[in-house]
Amino acid sequence: MASTPRVTIGIPVFNGANYLRDVLDSVAKQTFQDYCVIISDNASTDETPQIARSAAAADPRITYKRNPVNIGGNCNFDKVFEYCTTPYFVWIGHDDMIAPEFLATCLENLEANPDVVQSACRTLYVDPEGKPTPINPATGCYEAPFLVTPHPVERDHLAEGSDPVQRWREFFPWYSRSYIHGLMRTEVVRKTGMLGPRFNGPNLFLCELALRGRFHMSDKPLLLRRFHPSSSEALAMPERVQYVIAGERKVQRRFLENSRSFVEGILRTETLTLAQKVQLTGIVVEHTLRTSGERAMHKAMARIGQHARLQRAG
Repeated sequence: MASTPRVTIGIPVFNGANYLRDVLDSVAKQTFQDYCVIISDNASTDETPQIARSAAAADPRITYKRNPVNIGGNCNFDKVFEYCTTPYFVWIGHDDMIAPEFLATCLENLEANPDVVQSACRTLYVDPEGKPTPINPATGCYEAPFLVTPHPVERDHLAEGSDPVQRWREFFPWYSRSYIHGLMRTEVVRKTGMLGPRFNGPNLFLCELALRGRFHMSDKPLLLRRFHPSSSEALAMPERVQYVIAGERKVQRRFLENSRSFVEGILRTETLTLAQKVQLTGIVVEHTLRTSGERAMHKAMARIGQHARLQRAG
């Protein structure tokens, strides 16, 4: 094995004692072993520090870092990436698992295709016990009693074409969550705006990454993501915002700020032509105006309905 590993596995975690051992066990079983693991603990208050320190003591490839305060989920994703010194990087959730061939499959696709910046695998969603989560055929969504909103079956094979505008459009304004857990070229990730304390941070990041190169997805379901009562998908909106930002930090979640961030990512991408930047910016502006009008109409209708109810009550 080389003195400097080829791959960094970043595991951001907050109060993940219930599943942290599982993900570390799945990493240890990889057929590709030239990796290092960095655990970024977001000031956990459970047994996460003890589990992580024990794992680091047992395996020199594992490094444990702890934030003195909770900096928010998105910023902790960014934080663990800051420690990366290898050519390739992947985020793995503390409550997820990867099949033994995951790293080897993703790395093979990246090294065989220089224009590919991110290599992922299809996702199998599991429940707290590791059993497959059922899909409602009528809605096309995963069903679990603790999910706040329906979770649609993820779209596969996005951003695989040569046109950066088309790749970006496949992630705008929505994205498939599992793509955030693909193996990526570190040098390309460093050029992006990362996730940041932005409510739509993962989507903004993936859109910008797709501008910089092609994605590749293996048809093998080698990423296992876990739905459970404390996962972000199970949080009500106030708790989900708190997960993103933590403490008193201000989250960038207003609609116009979100649109501005999409434009900033477009303008920051040096590989785009001026015509492409103008075209993409136009798409953002059109979406912003249309969606703002729809939101204003819904708010007006709600106010009219409230006024009518008050008149009837009077």
